[in-house]
Amino acid sequence: MRTHLTLSWIALLILQVEPSCAGPCSRAIDRMQARIDAGLESAAARGKTAKQSTGAQLDHQPTPASIAAAEAALNEGRKYQLALDDLSLARTRDQLNDAAGCKAALRKVKHDLR
Repeated sequence: MRTHLTLSWIALLILQVEPSCAGPCSRAIDRMQARIDAGLESAAARGKTAKQSTGAQLDHQPTPASIAAAEAALNEGRKYQLALDDLSLARTRDQLNDAAGCKAALRKVKHDLR
């Protein structure tokens, strides 16, 4: 009886766990994120310098969004800020399993990076 009860609980727990799987565009989003990151690093390395931010003084690591914002403030890298915004939309569509919406957002990211 005890074994039956334990197996019942295990079965119930398995049914309660939602399957975690990648959306229709997850790989393409990852590749695009890597492309944006590389572009941001390149733009930051060759561009102007700016005053150090408060976050940097507090030993906070820069994020792609913070680097893109800093580059945009220097009138450089505005395209990366736009691309990150559109990539965020692609992620949202991907999580909703909206393949068409995700692909459209990724096309916009590619356009932003031109």
